[in-house]
Amino acid sequence: MLSASGEPGAPPPSPHTASATGPTAPASAPEPGGTASAPRAASAPYGSAPVGSGPRAASGGGPITPASDARAAAVVAAGVRPDGSCGPDARRRGVHSYDGTDAARALVGGGVLGIWAPPSLEPPRDPSRDPARDRAALRTSQADTLIAALHRALTGRFGTADEAAIDRAERRAAPIVIPVRFHAIADGYAGRLTRATVERQIATLNDAYSGRRGTGAADTGVRFRLAGYEVTSNPAWFRRPDRYERQMKSALHHGGPGTLNLYTAAVGVKVLGFSTYPQSARDRPTEDGVVIDYRSVTGGEYRHYDHGYTAVHEVGHWLGLFHTFENGCDHPGDHVADTPYEAVPTEGCPRSKDTCWDDGADPLHNFMDYAWDACMREFTPGQGRRIRSSWRAFRTASGN
Repeated sequence: MLSASGEPGAPPPSPHTASATGPTAPASAPEPGGTASAPRAASAPYGSAPVGSGPRAASGGGPITPASDARAAAVVAAGVRPDGSCGPDARRRGVHSYDGTDAARALVGGGVLGIWAPPSLEPPRDPSRDPARDRAALRTSQADTLIAALHRALTGRFGTADEAAIDRAERRAAPIVIPVRFHAIADGYAGRLTRATVERQIATLNDAYSGRRGTGAADTGVRFRLAGYEVTSNPAWFRRPDRYERQMKSALHHGGPGTLNLYTAAVGVKVLGFSTYPQSARDRPTEDGVVIDYRSVTGGEYRHYDHGYTAVHEVGHWLGLFHTFENGCDHPGDHVADTPYEAVPTEGCPRSKDTCWDDGADPLHNFMDYAWDACMREFTPGQGRRIRSSWRAFRTASGN
């Protein structure tokens, strides 16, 4: 069997549903000149005490908590010392910025304190933490730029950027059906997903986006159809899909901006997948698509990440959604009105979590958070509207 990096190593954990014990992923093999990452053990569920800001003005800012020593309290609670250095519990996440810069960010409260460092300077990662869902975290300015591009595209086409008004005028009874070209990258037997496995993953996407995974979950109006499935044996692409992403996609990509190209490979234990946003689909067409770890598919080998929801999450980015914890407790959050603000990503599957003073409990069951798969079950109506708006603006020429 293969380790999480795709190198020969210890066998991966057996698939089963989430439990009180945390995920244990196999240790990744060392890169030349590097060291192997340690196996991941359980992370403690995040507490329910709110640490976010009070009601927010559009300009953001303001105290993290009402107490006079609030900044220090919030910083220490997040594992980052008041002097800016990282303690052992800092909530570091691997990210990939919109301009292609890899970095590490510690999220504290409403984002008042942000620590960025290139990967070569990143402190050793805490092995007790869950892997990040993806590398798609954005700076506030990047999220604002993507939303501005969406509004310009909608205004140019419909004469208005009012997404609700456009949705009322344009939405039809039949759902948007997205053809999926599924590319399973393999190294010998490893990664060679069967067609039955691929079809189960497509079924999971349809259940999630139709609202069938949870009571009160929204139907986004999107469905998926398997249009092609192929296995490509390439050890380099399989082991380092991040390094060879452009080469891999250029060789395998099919279809236009309305076709989902979904790739599986040994993405690793630090992140489980990555995706492009729809705003770049026409400018960089062959780079468009979603990459996920082959062990995170429906029925896969990754404990707590075996329901197929990594694909659901990454496809959400491909359709224009941000993380629910975007901007922390600061306005405008993830730019969707009906997702409560959230200071930090959800880890594990806590019974409850409320990290911001206003706007209700954290959306820990939302597919765009970082909870274990067993904890995820819903999109909101506002997220469905954003998906349809992004589709009309960037992924179709005729509208749906």
